Amino acid sequence: VWTGLAVALALRDLTGVAVMLKWPNDLRLHGRKLGGIILDMVVQGPRSRFVAGLGVNVGDWPPDMPADLCASSIALPADPRRWTTLSHLAGAILRRWDDELPRFLESGWPGYRESYHEVDDLEGRQIRLQCGRETLHGISKGIDDEGALILRTNEGETRKLLAGDVHITGTSRRKGDHAAR
Repeated sequence: VWTGLAVALALRDLTGVAVMLKWPNDLRLHGRKLGGIILDMVVQGPRSRFVAGLGVNVGDWPPDMPADLCASSIALPADPRRWTTLSHLAGAILRRWDDELPRFLESGWPGYRESYHEVDDLEGRQIRLQCGRETLHGISKGIDDEGALILRTNEGETRKLLAGDVHITGTSRRKGDHAAR
């Protein structure tokens, strides 16, 4: 989740567009998927290492792109006033991640709570979460200090979830949000 936050903030700073994060790893713009992050843990002897992969849609869609993907996805337009090459874009993301990681490792989420709230594309929204064989429905209430999604289920139970496949099922938003996000 923190990696997604760092990428969303880097893209916002570089491009000036309101990139959002759909917990735990989808980058979104104007309600459509802009990209995603995948993490894998590799255990090497006594140490664990994380490998992060990032994909961001950039530029124009190819003419043979399926209509359903065009409708649910969006690409970051090139903006020569802000960034000119993919290397420039990637460099900004890696620089942000590298600059912020020591602080995050030392202090955790408290120092990032406000920034996460700013890019959280789920908070206050009705969602369906598939977690293994369990399907949960409810309203997202943000994340906790461990990065777990807090879900207020339709049955009134509060659940904290560390993984799952999230689908936005309702249009309600938290107070003060703008539809153009």
